[in-house]
Amino acid sequence: MGDGRWEMGDSDAIKGWTSNLYSVKTNHMSRLKTDTGHETRRRLMELVQNEEIVEGDQLPSEATLASRLGVSRNTIRELLIQMETEGLVLRNHGIGTILRRVPKTHGNYQSFLQLIAESGRAPTYEFVGPHDCVPTQEIKEELAVTDKKNVKKIERVLFADTIPVAFVIDYLPIQIVEFIENWSNFSGDMVAMIGQAVGHNRFTQNVSINAVSCDKRLADKLRLSLGDPVVHVHTIMQTMLMQPVASTHSYLRPNELPLEYLGTIRVTPDG
Repeated sequence: MGDGRWEMGDSDAIKGWTSNLYSVKTNHMSRLKTDTGHETRRRLMELVQNEEIVEGDQLPSEATLASRLGVSRNTIRELLIQMETEGLVLRNHGIGTILRRVPKTHGNYQSFLQLIAESGRAPTYEFVGPHDCVPTQEIKEELAVTDKKNVKKIERVLFADTIPVAFVIDYLPIQIVEFIENWSNFSGDMVAMIGQAVGHNRFTQNVSINAVSCDKRLADKLRLSLGDPVVHVHTIMQTMLMQPVASTHSYLRPNELPLEYLGTIRVTPDG
């Protein structure tokens, strides 16, 4: 879905949009503790960027952060503990919390079409959308939207030579769809399209991978038989300020496309 190398957009309109697009009402965030933590983390990273806090600088106190972000000190404390386990901050009693590093992406992203080309085969694609859909509650939560009308769906089938190797379903917030002026220029690379539209050159991705069996629709799209195994890749893409921009479900023919994951893990003492 793109090589992740775009120039940062500098228009006031884009900056205003990216800072305010996904604001979530407090009464909605309070429904689930996980939603509160996710939103608080996004807003904290936004504060770090807006106030030009750099690596090695001290963050405001827990009480100050709680007041400015409109959450409890306990929520801030739990967030900072989690960020410390990720190596993002250093908490030192008597000194405060120091920013160790800003989250960074690992490596350069390659789209499925690029991977097909690198395998020596001709990459082509067909796509339908964007169009209305009925998103699940899970997808609405992943995209931080409450109204199904604010989600659009795009479907793509990717080919290696004449063989369909991937069926991809992208769910996008309507603001992303409206920011893309001309879908006739779509190259088949969704990350590149989104990056050019919103002026961001780096994103984070939460990825899960599992095996599923073909239902009739998958079998038709990938020219397989009912019950054949395929690889399911679910990706939630966010800006570096933790603003969700896409939820993608990719279904891949086995042994057709290489999958690489690069990240960090934490091993607890008991397991």
